[in-house]
Amino acid sequence: ILSKLGSETGETVHLAVLDPSGGVVYVSKVESPKSISVQTRLGQINPSWCTATGRSIIAFNTLVAQKVLSEKLEKFTNKTIASPAKIKELLDQVRVNGFAVTLAENHPEMGGIAAPIRDHTGAVVASCGVAIPAFRMNAELIDRFIPLVVDAANTISNLLGYTATLIDKEISHA
Repeated sequence: ILSKLGSETGETVHLAVLDPSGGVVYVSKVESPKSISVQTRLGQINPSWCTATGRSIIAFNTLVAQKVLSEKLEKFTNKTIASPAKIKELLDQVRVNGFAVTLAENHPEMGGIAAPIRDHTGAVVASCGVAIPAFRMNAELIDRFIPLVVDAANTISNLLGYTATLIDKEISHA
């Protein structure tokens, strides 16, 4: 599924899980075939509040979001959103839209689009997304990639036994 997403987008693809620290860790990766691509390392902990993969997970985990947003939020770039109130608004949007988009918040030269992955209980247990060099990340590309990312996350969720129900909105706010 990650390879298919990588083929469809031509960008680096990640599968991320939550670290006990509140950050996210890339546990699987498909490299972009392009000569200029986002460089990341498997196993590295990344901030959850300013990455698309992280926001896609913590938007559905209130306790972790509260923990992360209660700490001092570092500004990694001049575009990093470090206001807990603004990040809470963005997490609300993730819950409504089903995906997260970031641009130059964690690193000035990259952005991402990610969507949550749910297990058989409906709990968000991971996310998958594409990491894109900032110079390529425009509105047209974002609009084209969002359904591809959401479809990949939904496919993985279905393989984990998840089936969409009306209860999902309640689970996501628990």
